[in-house]
Amino acid sequence: MRDLIYEKIKKDILSCTYEPGQKLSEAILSKSFGVSRSLIREVLISLEFEKLIVVVPKIGSFVAPISFDYLSQALFVRKSLEIANLKDLVFPILSSHLELLQLEVDRTEILLNLNQYEDVLVSTNEFHRLLFLFNGRVNIWDYIKIFNNSVHVLHQVEKQDQETRSHKLHQQHKELIKHLRDSDLDSAIALMIDHVSIDFHDMHIVAREPFNNNQSL
Repeated sequence: MRDLIYEKIKKDILSCTYEPGQKLSEAILSKSFGVSRSLIREVLISLEFEKLIVVVPKIGSFVAPISFDYLSQALFVRKSLEIANLKDLVFPILSSHLELLQLEVDRTEILLNLNQYEDVLVSTNEFHRLLFLFNGRVNIWDYIKIFNNSVHVLHQVEKQDQETRSHKLHQQHKELIKHLRDSDLDSAIALMIDHVSIDFHDMHIVAREPFNNNQSL
């Protein structure tokens, strides 16, 4: 039950059903899900660990605001780790690894044709997870996903063109496979820098002030 509640609240935060800055009431959540406040508190602690909410002592829990400074740090971390991971790949890339990447790209294309963009996001993330898996660093990707949460919320808030962005990221995944197959590390790194930056392209919208509201659940 705890995991189901956690996933539901997390999904609602990432989809902006609960908007940045919105207060989450333990009492209301407890009544809504029909569970104890202590269980809701456990869920909120997990969400706080993922930087999805901010807990203010004696005041309450709030959906994390979208901060320009936080996004800047997230971009730095994501770009640095993705590039470092690419540099540590062993060339030539194993054919079995290239096949796994290609299978994921093919899956993404099917989902794009069906306009299933939430599933497209899962698939594109899996592509990157595989790159870290090849170096035995899958836990690093799990760490990166925490930083990606704010980016996902930004996309929802600003109603960015999901279709255009998704197709461009997908095309770059196909190009990256080609560079890896050709053992062209320099081109792979240059592409990855541009690729990662796409998700952060519109972070200037929040300027240096967090995006939030003061609504309560």
